[in-house]
Amino acid sequence: MNKEIEIAVIEQLPKITEKIKEVGEELDKRLSYLNLDNLICNENTRKGIKDLKIELGKELKEFENQRKDIKNKIMAPYEAFNKIYEEEIKKRYQEADNILKIKIDYVEDEIKNRTEKLAREYFEEYKKLKSVIDDSYLSFDELDLKIGLNDLTEKGLLVKKIKDIIIEKVDKVEQDINTIKTMDNSDEILVEYLKSKNLPIAIKEVNDRHLVLNQMRRIEESAKETVEIEEQAVEKVDEVLQTPVEVPTTIDDFEEQVQTKVELLEAKFKVVTTKENLEFLVKIMKERGIRYEPITE
Repeated sequence: MNKEIEIAVIEQLPKITEKIKEVGEELDKRLSYLNLDNLICNENTRKGIKDLKIELGKELKEFENQRKDIKNKIMAPYEAFNKIYEEEIKKRYQEADNILKIKIDYVEDEIKNRTEKLAREYFEEYKKLKSVIDDSYLSFDELDLKIGLNDLTEKGLLVKKIKDIIIEKVDKVEQDINTIKTMDNSDEILVEYLKSKNLPIAIKEVNDRHLVLNQMRRIEESAKETVEIEEQAVEKVDEVLQTPVEVPTTIDDFEEQVQTKVELLEAKFKVVTTKENLEFLVKIMKERGIRYEPITE
């Protein structure tokens, strides 16, 4: 720092520092004389050693009180000095710095805005060359360009680096869309792709969706087949139950029919129900003398 603008120079340590060193030297001699490391503490010497510990603690407490008092006395003029320093020097520098910052920010913002305007124009012009990219497919903000103060040439034109980034990103979208057009479920994939501009993610999203739909379709078809089988079984039972039976009108007819061999009917059907219902059904068939056997095919 320039000596001409120094506000103070401290050339000597306060006298209090010398006094502290003197006290420290005396304390060191005293502690060396006491030879604390070699003191033997037992039942006979415990009280004396304990008294020594209390005495040293009181001395330290007294010195601590003096230290705090000295600190307060030292800090009082410092606080007064610091308040004047803040007002007379620091505040003025900060105000000057803020004024200059506002002016610089204004000019730099103008440069960045002009750079962004040229970049947007270049993006729109280049995007028009890509027939597969609809206006709604890609926006300038999605490029996530980092516009800086050095992105204009000395003549105020867009630097090549920014143009190359725009070209690369637009070409990538064009390539992805052309790839999507060759794929199954291209319309769905395109919809997902336009959300993130990430082709692998879009493909995975559509594939996962179709996987779930196929699983649901198989479940529905399986359930439908089960219902059809149950309906067919019910129809067979109804058919058997609705077969007309001739009732004898006279005793002679009854005796003749008893002597005639009873016609047995056979019906096969699958029953899907609870274990409790199946046990009840088997019980009824046993009681009615209905012969049954499991279907293993």
